[in-house]
Amino acid sequence: FVLQLNSDVNDVVNMAATKLPADVDFDHLIDVETGTPTAVLSGMVPRWYLHKTVLAYLKKIKVNSNYIWQPASAGEPATILGYPYKVVDAMPTAASIIATKPFLFFGDLKNYGIATKGGMSIARDTLIKSDETIMAIRRRMAMGALLPGAFTVLKAGAAA
Repeated sequence: FVLQLNSDVNDVVNMAATKLPADVDFDHLIDVETGTPTAVLSGMVPRWYLHKTVLAYLKKIKVNSNYIWQPASAGEPATILGYPYKVVDAMPTAASIIATKPFLFFGDLKNYGIATKGGMSIARDTLIKSDETIMAIRRRMAMGALLPGAFTVLKAGAAA
């Protein structure tokens, strides 16, 4: 999984001099939340996207003896700091986090769009050894944030 950082992603929160998910603390997560535009936080359903091994570390964070992770209850999803989360196997595992690379993503994917870019091309190739014909159909696609800065990532800092 490679999350490309570009103008579609809000300012990245760096974890100084560490690359371990065990070093993520309440302040890092608050920085991610507050780094996300108010329109995303109030008018949409932002969520955390992370690997289950990173989630295991976040579940242990406490503030004033209360865990920031809350289990699902009464039909409501489990949350981190009051926001739902989605476990994504394609996100970096706790063991595979690389310095300066994102490993936690926050935002609402409804703000991300995929559209066709340009026309469609069709190529025909006839195989000599048989009576088969191969048709290759290609269409260019573009992806990007519909609301600039609608996503914030947490990335590991360079190891000290």
